[in-house]
This record gives sequence, C-alpha cells and structure tokens, in this order.
Amino acid sequence: TPEEFKQIQAVKKGFSRYFDRPRIPLHDTFPLRRFIACVCGRKLTGSSHQGRTKKYPYYHCQNSACAHHAHGITKDTLEQAFVALLRSITPNEDFLRLFEASVLDEWKSQHVVLKSERKHYEDEEKRLEARKEQLLQMRVNLEITKEEYSSSKNDIENKLTGTRISRNEAKTDEFNIEALISYTVQFMRDIARQWQEMDIRQKQQFQKMVLPSGITFDKTAGALCTAELSPLFKFCATFGKTPL
Repeated sequence: TPEEFKQIQAVKKGFSRYFDRPRIPLHDTFPLRRFIACVCGRKLTGSSHQGRTKKYPYYHCQNSACAHHAHGITKDTLEQAFVALLRSITPNEDFLRLFEASVLDEWKSQHVVLKSERKHYEDEEKRLEARKEQLLQMRVNLEITKEEYSSSKNDIENKLTGTRISRNEAKTDEFNIEALISYTVQFMRDIARQWQEMDIRQKQQFQKMVLPSGITFDKTAGALCTAELSPLFKFCATFGKTPL
C-alpha cells in the first residue's frame, strides 16, 4: 500500500517507520510543557541546565523573536504558580454540598427514566421476535407467499435493529453512585494536592479538564494570566455571586 511504501522508504533512510506519527509530549520533569504558553503565544517547553553539582530545570520559550526567549522560568516558579491557581479555583464546601446533592438527585431521576425506557424496548423486542416466529410458521403452513414472507421478515428485522439500538442507548450502569460521588467530592476538595500526586499522564489530562484551552504565563508580571475554565470550574467560580 502507499502507506507501507512510505514506511519502507523511511526505514531505508534510517528513520523510524513511525516517523510521521505525532509525538506525545510526555516528560516527567515538565508536566506543564506544551500546556502553558508564553505571552508571545508559543507553548513553553522544558529543559535542564547542568550546574556544577546538579541540574536546574527550567521552562522556556523557543520563539527567537520573543523578548523572553533567553530567559527561562524555573520549574518551581511556574509549577508553584499553577498550584496556587488550582487552590484559587478549588470548590468551597457550600458548592460541594450542592454539587453532591444535585448530581445524586439527577442520576436517580435519569436512572428511573432509563430503566423504564429499557423495559419498554425489551418488551418491544420480545413482541417482534414472537411476530417473526409467527410469520415463519405462517410460511411453513403456506398461509402466505414467499414474497410476502420475505417482505414482512425484512420489515420486522429492521424494526428489531432499531429497537435493539434504542435499548442499548437506554442501558443503565449499575454501581454504587453514592460512593462514586463521595470520592469525586473528596477529590475536588484539594485539587492542588491531587495534581501534585498524579503521574505525568494524569496531570496532563487533568490540566486539560480544568483549562481546556491552556493558559498563559506572563514572565514580566511573574504570574499566570486569566484563562477560560471548564464549565464545572467556571460555575464553581461564580457560585454564590449570581442567583441560581
């Protein structure tokens, strides 16, 4: 195939056969790499500078036209600023109580509706299966022609397919919702500590969940700029400031 030919040519030139696949930016030392941007718009990268006795990790901008290009930001400075941001958007206890009660109430309501819908589609599926068997028996008894049987059978099978799709969409997962919500609330009580204890992949996923468009660091001001929060944390930030 054209793809295989391309990979073969890459290997012959000394490259990996996967040379054209995007690299996943994972680096244990720099969890905020390619997530936080410089004021020039370029995503920050990270590297460690060798000192006399140890290495010193820095985040820095690779844009040679940027005023901050040659001025790195220490790992501790940037990550402490990010931790402070997480602390500032951590939900308060009033919000968490309302969140827990609201989610539990909504889940219970949806659970009842979905169970009812699923029962309806299961009953409809049984009815159509019975009709299909009845149709076959009518054909065996020569009560209908081959053409009539084929046409009716196709119609029933189409309805069965649609019913099974709807039944699967109405599927409800059975689990301890109270325990799950309790864990979620406990997690949200200290998102800064949670982030610090995550592995690199979890950190990057969590960062995107909180700040889907990333955030900018202004080195001159020495602070993170205002950024768009995800809906949950945006609502949390305005909780108590506007009428519900």
